[in-house]
Amino acid sequence: GGTPPPQPPPAAAATTTGTTAGAGGGGRPRSSARAEEASVSLSMTVQNVDYEGLTGSSGLQAAFEAEVCGAIAKEAGHGISPGSISLDLKEGSVAVEATISALSTDVASDVQTILGTSGRLGPRVASSLDLVQGIGEVTTGHITVTNVTAIGPKLSDAEPVLNVSSTRQLASIGMIVAGIGTLLVALCVFRGLCSRRMKAGDLALTPRQVAVPLKPSGSNMDMDAEPVGPRPKPAARREAPAGAAAAPASQERTAPPPESSRSAGEAEALLASYNRVVKDMGFRDQQAAVALSESGGNTEVALQRLVSRP
Repeated sequence: GGTPPPQPPPAAAATTTGTTAGAGGGGRPRSSARAEEASVSLSMTVQNVDYEGLTGSSGLQAAFEAEVCGAIAKEAGHGISPGSISLDLKEGSVAVEATISALSTDVASDVQTILGTSGRLGPRVASSLDLVQGIGEVTTGHITVTNVTAIGPKLSDAEPVLNVSSTRQLASIGMIVAGIGTLLVALCVFRGLCSRRMKAGDLALTPRQVAVPLKPSGSNMDMDAEPVGPRPKPAARREAPAGAAAAPASQERTAPPPESSRSAGEAEALLASYNRVVKDMGFRDQQAAVALSESGGNTEVALQRLVSRP
């Protein structure tokens, strides 16, 4: 009085592992899930069914798997079809391991809760198996289903799935890193400007050292002095009277030329040095002339005015 067992397709024979049982019987290879899909694993034990006798008949095994998948799909709900459930049968009496694939993470979590806490799944599977024609030939007593356990959800390819909050956190971290980089660049620019100002201030404090270099050591010639004519012959020395004290050597030496003879050349050198320094600092000729005029011709004060101006 039971339903006749469906015949498996000739191209795909049912096996004990790696097959998916459909509502109409027969097995097909498991389909690979996408990275964003999740699955739920389910295990149970069908008591009083001979494993060797069941797997020895391909038609009986196909009908057995179809009824188990149909009962699981009805109990899980969410529009799950028996074709999305794959079975793996093992000995003892018959250990069933089912996998429900191609689920979203939310649906998988709900299905795991339903199947793990349902008290109707075991009796539903046992009642469905009692209707399989020829099942009595491989049973040793009344069919019961025990040890129903659901595990999941589990991502199919074990790849992390970024949600909206994770994406926002990454964007915030990127903005923080970019802000720190911008701040470091601004500090470097500010430090360069300060170094330039400090260097300009050192030059302004010692304009005379720039304008009038020191005379090289051990040299008998003034490299910066203007060419002069032939030296005058020294005056004839008078013979000192006998017994007179000798004149000090310092009085016999010729006195150095007065500073006024070099004042014009030194002023021109200072002015040339001042113009060169302000030009290297990036100031315009008009600014340099105004600062020099306001400083009364003092190049040192003029340089300090230029540096202190914003």
